[in-house]
Amino acid sequence: MMRHRSPVALAALLLVLLALAALRPAAAAAQVVVLRVDPAAEPLCAAFEAALSDFGVVPDPGHFAEAQRRGLDPSGDEALGTLTPLLRVQLAVVPQSATRRAAVVEFRDGRSGASLGTASIGLSNRDLSAAGRKRLRSAVARRLGLEQPGGGPPPPAAEPEAEPGAPPADAGAEPAASEARALQMRVFAGAGMGTRALEWPMAGERIAVDTGAFAAVDLGASLAFAVSDSVSLGPEFNYQTSLDHEITELHIAGAPESMGVRSHRFEALIVPAFHFGQDSGWQIAPALGYGVRNLRPDVHHLLTPSSSIGGPLLRLVLRIPFGKRLGLRLGPEAQWVLVGDELQELGIESSGLGFGADVRFEIAITDTLGVELTYREAHAMLPSSQGDDATDVERYATARLSGEL
Repeated sequence: MMRHRSPVALAALLLVLLALAALRPAAAAAQVVVLRVDPAAEPLCAAFEAALSDFGVVPDPGHFAEAQRRGLDPSGDEALGTLTPLLRVQLAVVPQSATRRAAVVEFRDGRSGASLGTASIGLSNRDLSAAGRKRLRSAVARRLGLEQPGGGPPPPAAEPEAEPGAPPADAGAEPAASEARALQMRVFAGAGMGTRALEWPMAGERIAVDTGAFAAVDLGASLAFAVSDSVSLGPEFNYQTSLDHEITELHIAGAPESMGVRSHRFEALIVPAFHFGQDSGWQIAPALGYGVRNLRPDVHHLLTPSSSIGGPLLRLVLRIPFGKRLGLRLGPEAQWVLVGDELQELGIESSGLGFGADVRFEIAITDTLGVELTYREAHAMLPSSQGDDATDVERYATARLSGEL
């Protein structure tokens, strides 16, 4: 005998079928995963997931840990090519590197793990900008072959490959952010020790003034305008000075004389910087400008002269990275030295040559704050009318706190 279903049972069955039908698209929409290749990038990865939420984002199941377990570089081709297909998604989004201005994102095919290219996603002070969000969604939609969620025409078919730090193509939508990306300002302040020694010939003997070690302050600032993705140009200013220091003069007749003395130096440079590799940290920066240094005693009528030398300065700086957080800068320099009137009165010629070097070890604490350990030594060889050359030697060893604004 045929049974007849009640209207209530039929309605319940219909609701179940509708619920299953509603769930199937949701499951099918789970097609994108944002992979973590660096735990420090978690806030940026979370921002990417939020921007792509309506594409059907699934959580990263632990790509970084699994790659390390297998002895692979989490950001390398082998790890991404091997592990991505296991996730059963259509597309993997992989933030590979980031600066304050932009993040370089690689896309991987979910079925094969093959690379689908990269894109530069605009950031504003390391946060995903509105223009960057738009570009990210456009890049993901195109690689999925979809219109962007919410309707609208498909995104353009072509997109240039990205370089680290390159501004996104649609950066013009945010004028203020574009200006921030085009200019970087760096300031530093530090303290340490220094010495200054001056010698010159007189009446067949050599007269020497040696300050001994003194406490020193180290200050500076620089601006860098982005000329291109790999070249920046801007001014740099450096100042170092002694603090509350005294020296003692010994006289043939009379008691030793103590007096305050100040040694300081200043330089203003124009620095073009050439960056090499994908955010590798390698850099060459030739600098041209003017440098001057002075030695000023409080009492001017005794043996220690007031001295001033300065002139055009050329320095060539090479930065060698040691990972993402450490770097070494080596900066040999040469200078044409012009001699002040006080030293010329002692028989020293009006010009000479100088040479020296700056060495700086950099430690990045955060993306915008760092510590620098520096050493500088510079020598000046000054011809004299009395035959032997006069010499001027300065040394500074300081620790600095530096920051990017």
